[in-house]
Amino acid sequence: MPVNPTPLTRTASANCIKGDPSGETQSGNGGTYRNRTTILGALIDSTPAYVPADTTVTPNTDAMLYVGGNDGFLHAFKASTGDEVFGYVPGGLNF
Repeated sequence: MPVNPTPLTRTASANCIKGDPSGETQSGNGGTYRNRTTILGALIDSTPAYVPADTTVTPNTDAMLYVGGNDGFLHAFKASTGDEVFGYVPGGLNF
């Protein structure tokens, strides 16, 4: 157990969710959060929504896949590549 663990504050938790690794134990500063291999929140028990491209309305659009993560984000991915286009946090989460 680290002598001076990172305090579990609201700000530290929000920063961790937003991808800041400084509170993880791997950072060597006595962090208290588990080490992550990716900052994308788990997509467990979320139902993905596939939205096909509609080039008749907007040219050069891509089919998209939308899914909610347990980090509070709604993630949007290009269906053809798997690249994340954006992650949206609803205003009620107050980051």
